[in-house]
Amino acid sequence: LNVDYINEFERMENYIKGEFQLPKTFAEALRLAADQQEQLENLKLENKEKDKQITELKPAKEYVDKILSTEDTMTITQIAADYGLSGLRLNQILHQERIIRNVGGQWLLYTEHMNKGYTRSETIIIKRKDGTEKVVPATKWTQKGRLKIHQTLTELGILANVDKEKKFS
Repeated sequence: LNVDYINEFERMENYIKGEFQLPKTFAEALRLAADQQEQLENLKLENKEKDKQITELKPAKEYVDKILSTEDTMTITQIAADYGLSGLRLNQILHQERIIRNVGGQWLLYTEHMNKGYTRSETIIIKRKDGTEKVVPATKWTQKGRLKIHQTLTELGILANVDKEKKFS
């Protein structure tokens, strides 16, 4: 029992000596204090930089939060216009990327994208050439869906018109 106690004591003592060496001279103590002060100043600078980044990003985050919380929806043609595309072309791209598929004339999300709040189905009335009306389902995109489209197109290298203007100015 005493041997175990002594061995454990020696193990702890060696651990402490290996982890943290107490300065043995006044010069070592000053060097240690200077090193710690330098680390503290570096951390303060990092914190200031991160605070600056947070301050710069806060308005953008608030804007995105506001946009995502809106109940408004958009047609694919409206979103496509932001990219200089036709609604038909944007539907083709989203189909190639396995986001939407055409079912009975309506573009619907693939299963893995359903129930994420990207789209809403609405019923619209369209007038035929002969004057009669036809009721058809239509897919409208939420702001969250619009963001998904933006992320998808950006990954494909397709920039929104506003981003193209920034890139060339």
